[in-house]
Amino acid sequence: MTMKKYALGMIETIGLTSLIAAADEAAKAADIQIITYHKPDAGIVTVYFIGDVASVREAVSAGVKKAKQIGEYRTSHVIPRPSSNVINELVNKGRKKSETRKKSRARDSKSIDVAQVANMYTAQGGETLNDDGRL
Repeated sequence: MTMKKYALGMIETIGLTSLIAAADEAAKAADIQIITYHKPDAGIVTVYFIGDVASVREAVSAGVKKAKQIGEYRTSHVIPRPSSNVINELVNKGRKKSETRKKSRARDSKSIDVAQVANMYTAQGGETLNDDGRL
């Protein structure tokens, strides 16, 4: 399996308001795709996004700056060429939680199908993420 040039970016804040502002600023600053977010506990929230390495670095930088202005910024990180298992686990973890809460409810909007993310990314001119077109 050949991995192409893409990166995983993460921004962690305390409070959803500062995270949404950071994610918005990141999406406006660079060509990235937000794939999911997690709320583990105590108001800590993390947004995850993918794109080419330079775009993700620029997006993280812009998002961090905005998060510091709005609320409490905790940490951020960029992982160039992450394993597809990392992306799959992030997306599937969010999906499992939402499906166990209410099975009859439509899939939670924060849990996006991995193939759908890959298709959106490639449709916008991004490289195919691996040989079979999936993350």
